[in-house]
Amino acid sequence: MLIKPNIFFRLFLLIVLSVGCFQSAVALTNQEKKVVYLENYKKMKSDDRLVESTMRSVYQAAYIQDQLGWVAGLEKMNVLVMEGNSEAAFRLGRFYDFEKRKYKDYKKAMQLYQLAAAQDHGWALNNIGLLYENGRGVWKDHDKALEYYRKAMHLDAYYGYVNMFRAYTLGIGVEIDQEQAAQFLLDAAYRGHVEAWFELGLQYSNLNGRRNVKKDMEKAAFYYEQAVALGYCPAVPNLAGIYEHGAEGVAVDLERSTQLYIKAAQCPGRAADHWKLGTRYRSGIGIRKNCTKALEQFVLAFDGGEPRAPIDIGNFYYHGCGDEFMPDKQLAFDFFLWSAKSGYPLGQNNVGAMLKHGFADVEADRAKGYAWLKLASGNGSEAADRNLEKFSYLFDAVDIAQGLWHLQTLNKMLRERDMEKINDPEFY
Repeated sequence: MLIKPNIFFRLFLLIVLSVGCFQSAVALTNQEKKVVYLENYKKMKSDDRLVESTMRSVYQAAYIQDQLGWVAGLEKMNVLVMEGNSEAAFRLGRFYDFEKRKYKDYKKAMQLYQLAAAQDHGWALNNIGLLYENGRGVWKDHDKALEYYRKAMHLDAYYGYVNMFRAYTLGIGVEIDQEQAAQFLLDAAYRGHVEAWFELGLQYSNLNGRRNVKKDMEKAAFYYEQAVALGYCPAVPNLAGIYEHGAEGVAVDLERSTQLYIKAAQCPGRAADHWKLGTRYRSGIGIRKNCTKALEQFVLAFDGGEPRAPIDIGNFYYHGCGDEFMPDKQLAFDFFLWSAKSGYPLGQNNVGAMLKHGFADVEADRAKGYAWLKLASGNGSEAADRNLEKFSYLFDAVDIAQGLWHLQTLNKMLRERDMEKINDPEFY
């Protein structure tokens, strides 16, 4: 793992000293996620909690190939199944159905699903339908698949609606009827399944591999709007993107788009939206320009693992921003170097560009500059190609020879993940 603390601490100090501490909605930490999980766990009925904890032990034992732990967990689950616990039957059936290792057994999955389905377990009915649709453990039978999807839907199991939608859009056991298909998801949405609004938006915008219905961005925006109004986080950036770029039937609205990115950044795990919001605050598009907030968002994106963030923070300090932040070429270089050592071509180009001229207290090192530019160029950076062509007069034969030798060292560092060199800020 590439270490960030030195850069991050310097950056934090600069922000605090310049503008004071800031507050913002951030992604949940692992500890916070654990708290949320435990709260949800406490809300479960005691029998459901027992099923949940036992199945977790089964999955963990299977993952680490702990045969004794796996057998012990299965024995506990089988006792719960024999006692008539429908959730235990469903969960154990799903284990045999979806487990990718040696434990997969479709016939056992079907038997367990049927035990749960006998007690009106909607999700078990849906999964029986999937087994019949795909011919897993049984003969393929689309009529039976549809029968079970309908039963699941009547018990308000969300994926019963989704699979009926699929059947009518793809012609699985029925004639294709897109209008009727959409109605299944609308029924789910009006019954309180907020994710159905989102799914409709995905379908009509043809995103994430959805190609079941004719693209209609006006409808997609409408359905995303419903999901956003109900607080469904995954829909927010999708709707923001539609307003940002516009589409047939939907006018560009940068102010609305920016407000949606603000909302998206408040959802857990949305590093990309922090980055997008940072670009808005920096440019003043759709919102008043604010360098402090721009940097705040870039830092949150960086901390969340957004690969574009270190480049933008580097550019932020390379050029400065307003009266609040003066240029700091050393800090800019630190972030470019972090990006470069993470394998991003633009970061590699920027490191090479800075080294070929020198900066701050660092003298020009044209051999190393040439090496980083060649590395970036080899990784597809057009900016590096332009730099090598435009500044070819800077590199003499010795620079090029030494640069190519250093390029081998850089390639070896990245190929072998030499963490000693990668985490050394003095090695470049």
